[in-house]
Amino acid sequence: MKRRIKYSLFFCAVLLLSSCIEKITSTIPDYPVRLNLNLMTEYTTFRGSFGETLVFDRRIKETDRIGFGGILVCTNYEGKYLAFDLACPYEAKQNVRVKVDGFFADCEECGARFDIYTSEFAFPVEGPTKQGLKKYKTALSPNGILQIYH
Repeated sequence: MKRRIKYSLFFCAVLLLSSCIEKITSTIPDYPVRLNLNLMTEYTTFRGSFGETLVFDRRIKETDRIGFGGILVCTNYEGKYLAFDLACPYEAKQNVRVKVDGFFADCEECGARFDIYTSEFAFPVEGPTKQGLKKYKTALSPNGILQIYH
């Protein structure tokens, strides 16, 4: 009996907490994302870097897919590879893209500034938006290919 009460209380607590968590949906629409970067031959200086960025506002190969506004690929303070859409989530227009300024990405249209160095989610640190940049997945293969996908 006591065990059943404990489980019931635990279930209620989990249900209550999960109802408080708000799922954030991006204002940036879902577009295909597929970009492979060879860190062994083409982007050797990006391999093992900290605080470096690459911007792709057009396709390199015919098979590349660069999301809604293009792709920002960067390494954070831990050297982790991160990728974000270049479109500002506040403006949500394909042609309004953030520009990299050191460890930040800035939207010249609305004044938003996003932390791309210490935040794994490119959270805003200034400006009107509450949303971070739309994040894409990254995976580094054993042969040195950095894959960016959605």
